[in-house]
Amino acid sequence: MMASIAAVDAARKQKIDVRVTIIEKNPFPGRKLLATGNGRCNFSNETIEEKNYRGDLKLFRSVYPQFNNAKTISFFRSFGLESFADPAGRVYPLSKKSESVLFALRYQCEARGVSFLCGTEISSIAFSAEKVLLNHTLSFDRLIIAAGGAASPGHGTDGKMFDLIRSLGIPVHPIYPALTALILKEYPKTLKGVRADGTVKICKDGSCLGEDSGELQFTEYGLSGIPAMAVSEYAAKNLPGDLTARVELAPNLSKESLFESAVRFKKDFPQAAPLLFLTGLLPEKLARWVLQKAGSGQVQTMGDLSSAQLKKLIEAVKTVSFTVTGVKGFAFAQVTAGGVGSDAVNPETLQCKKYPGMFFCGEILDVNGDCGGYNLQWAWSSGFVAGKNCIK
Repeated sequence: MMASIAAVDAARKQKIDVRVTIIEKNPFPGRKLLATGNGRCNFSNETIEEKNYRGDLKLFRSVYPQFNNAKTISFFRSFGLESFADPAGRVYPLSKKSESVLFALRYQCEARGVSFLCGTEISSIAFSAEKVLLNHTLSFDRLIIAAGGAASPGHGTDGKMFDLIRSLGIPVHPIYPALTALILKEYPKTLKGVRADGTVKICKDGSCLGEDSGELQFTEYGLSGIPAMAVSEYAAKNLPGDLTARVELAPNLSKESLFESAVRFKKDFPQAAPLLFLTGLLPEKLARWVLQKAGSGQVQTMGDLSSAQLKKLIEAVKTVSFTVTGVKGFAFAQVTAGGVGSDAVNPETLQCKKYPGMFFCGEILDVNGDCGGYNLQWAWSSGFVAGKNCIK
């Protein structure tokens, strides 16, 4: 939809008569948009930097400045969609409803004469005599591939377009599920449902591949929550292999300060159970598990713990390691890592190098971002650039 709006606007500026058709597999366009931000559509972020993205960053560096977060917010405001930012910088429509964004986009498309051909899946793409032929019958001068990736197939993005692109001889970087949960080995299912602040690191051969902090959610199979999802891409790209998820609980407190607190608590309350000390730091279920992990589950009082045992207890709080055996797949992932890269498209225009009549935008490209509006911002930025240059 963004690419269509940008194409019509670029054509009007150049006094070119253009007809744009959105060919949509789903019964209506923007179905996946309705699910973003838990239905509130976190459509951008106040602070966007290169470090918020992964993949072929040559594309990001060329595309994002052409239509950045400020231009995005101004674009939506220009047709009445006001927004606000939460303390973390996540930008939402003032209505807090994803429908507001979808309705605005659809109306702007319709107002520009864009046609919608819904319930139509593209099964073939061919090029001849400067024309693009879709499904052997639909003929166009230009084609913009805005088909999404392979994540969340329940919304229609099943990754089939990658196969079609490969069949045209266009290189596609390997794809992986990203922003999904971690599956851990020998994981205590008793922690299911527990939430706690922490830092999670994905490690291989002693080095850290990626890390993130925030609220972790312990599940029946492993770890979820934004930090776990943020590092899942590093796990997916390095599996199968010897991977470890290192979890640091109480991330705002150092080992030294925790040990000093434990020593003070032991001195002041020698008859108190060690669990009482830990429940000041962690949810009870997690505290009990940490006690067992430290080998202090049967200790009756703080006074019974030696200095060495106290250190071991603090170590269990600050460093818990699990073997990573997998990640939840595309059905559970929020976004796709990998895709079409700068070896296949011009980074400035997103035009296909092999077929000049074809352009790419959105998740089909090898750019993916953090949680927090970064992936929708990439959709707007790349859609604008593809639409504008399709007309040029």
